Amino acid sequence: MKKRLGIEGNLIILTTALLWSTGGVLIKFIPWGTLSIASLRGLICLSILLAIRWAGRRRGKAEPVRFTKYNVAAGTALFMTSSLFLAANKLTTAANAIVLQYIAPILILLYTAIVQKRKPTKADILLTVLVFLGCALAFSDKLGGANLLGDSLALLSGFTFAALILISQHKETQAGDGQIIGCGMSFLFCLPFLLTDQSISFVPANVGAMLALGVLQYTLPSILFAKGVKMTNPVAASIILTAEPIMNPVWVFLFLGELPGTVAILGFVLVISAVTLQSLIPILRKPKPGYVEPIE
Repeated sequence: MKKRLGIEGNLIILTTALLWSTGGVLIKFIPWGTLSIASLRGLICLSILLAIRWAGRRRGKAEPVRFTKYNVAAGTALFMTSSLFLAANKLTTAANAIVLQYIAPILILLYTAIVQKRKPTKADILLTVLVFLGCALAFSDKLGGANLLGDSLALLSGFTFAALILISQHKETQAGDGQIIGCGMSFLFCLPFLLTDQSISFVPANVGAMLALGVLQYTLPSILFAKGVKMTNPVAASIILTAEPIMNPVWVFLFLGELPGTVAILGFVLVISAVTLQSLIPILRKPKPGYVEPIE
């Protein structure tokens, strides 16, 4: 049963990463301010998640949103990760922001080893190193333009991203509630930028792209993440989620024709290979006791 859950959870997290990765091409297409987009995206996600929760309550199959300390912490981590990453992109290069944020697998590996006293497997260590190396290679031609504040915010977003995964897996966290709280925070705290944005125009193309961003890129993966994160171990989830930054430029290439360089392609191959291996580990080996259990 645990092996089946490991496979299913890995596939759900991989689907989450692939859906998240469409954000780059959609945000490039929408000619509005980034924080305005973040507010509207949060509103769309919040509205859908609350509608689903309300429908479930009418059938007696759902609880109201629970503002426990763990759920609020998960929501805060989600909001901070998104906000810090957006701010970092404004101040430093996008490549710096991505590579620094994706120290998350390394942080989670260290946390599980030092704090939880879980000895990492050789595969966990190797795949974590390959993922970080692959991210660095994938964006190596764009690294640079160092900005101390921007790079610091990107690095901090790596810590909050790791916290999001770890907190969401805690046995007392209702990850779905954390997603609702996080979406609400994104909408409310970014609302002033939305209300003062002079670039907003609700032409059909922009509205369609915004709906795709809110529903397919944010809401659906939020639902999948809340489910899948409870069915994987934290190291596996953090490794598989690195498919997001790698697939982001792939969508941009397919739709906008921006071709990455040879070294970048090598980085893509490294990360995709590591993510694929991590996803298949439950098939390739028998999981250890407690492999898919939530964090205590």
